[in-house]
Amino acid sequence: WWPAAPAVEKKTLAQFNAAADKENAVVLEDLTVTYIYEYGKNVFVVDAEGTGGCIYDKNQTYITLADLKPGSVISGLKAKYDIYNAMPEIMPAEKPEAVSDGTAPAAEVLTAAPTISDACKLVKLESALVTKQGNNFYVMETVQLFDKFKLNYTVAENYTYDIVGIVIPYAKTGDPIIEICPTAAPENGTPSSLNNIKADSKAIKVIEDGQIMILRDGKRYNMLGVEIK
Repeated sequence: WWPAAPAVEKKTLAQFNAAADKENAVVLEDLTVTYIYEYGKNVFVVDAEGTGGCIYDKNQTYITLADLKPGSVISGLKAKYDIYNAMPEIMPAEKPEAVSDGTAPAAEVLTAAPTISDACKLVKLESALVTKQGNNFYVMETVQLFDKFKLNYTVAENYTYDIVGIVIPYAKTGDPIIEICPTAAPENGTPSSLNNIKADSKAIKVIEDGQIMILRDGKRYNMLGVEIK
């Protein structure tokens, strides 16, 4: 007679990420697929608490991409934690107990810049102003717009767009930057009034009550170029 093996602990994605345990597998329940990046073998998911995650199974030993679509629900997934360039990953250790059909979740609309706590989530930024620093495009000043999923879209500086994408933290070393990686081409491009504000000695950028403003000729503008009375 042999004693039964101890049950594997169940955790939410938030608990899984907080523990960051690369040695011991846990069981994750009710992971709903939000986006599949076939080339990268990445399956982005969200759990019942709204925490995002990324399942990575390079050889599709336990997770078969062809069996999944946005809305698929993965239950009873035994997995270990890993991290790659600051992005947390779910590394399957066994096949899930079940995969069922469900409704593709809508992107979560954010009104503030995404943070590390939004990692791997599908989000939507509405009327987000695109700015440029060097060769890189940004939204909300500090969030890099990055074409991770090879969509080959184009955007223009000082235009606003509706953007749906996955939040990706990225760093080789040090503190990560936050990227928004579109899952579809940004839509509703609209020229911002900032195009009409000349960047000269009369225009300065200031922070008031935590908000970035542009002052010019005695008038105050927000980052959408809208004058603030």
